[in-house]
Amino acid sequence: MQNKDSQIISSTENTTAELLQWTTHPIKTRPLAAVLVSAFILFIPFLVLSLTSSKIFGFLSLAVLFASVAKFYFPTYFTLTDNEAIIKSSTQTIKKNGQSFVHTILTKTECFFLRL
Repeated sequence: MQNKDSQIISSTENTTAELLQWTTHPIKTRPLAAVLVSAFILFIPFLVLSLTSSKIFGFLSLAVLFASVAKFYFPTYFTLTDNEAIIKSSTQTIKKNGQSFVHTILTKTECFFLRL
């Protein structure tokens, strides 16, 4: 989370204003891991293809391996508002109600939510 684009947004409307919004992209912050993971994801399907001689199993192994690390390849968006915290990734969107948090601690690199 060292290289992240953060943005403080203020609004004068009475609706839920976005207080803080940032994006993390693990593949940009860890390029060596990106190369190694990509090589592994390409090597295993070729190994499966050579051992089984089945294109279907080779493609399935490629699809399963890529799906298992999809959060590494695609960015995750975080949004904090007055009433909720929203985490949007490539596969899901999680919304946490802000009323359930007792205290929020923001530091330079981290955000902590303390619950009841």
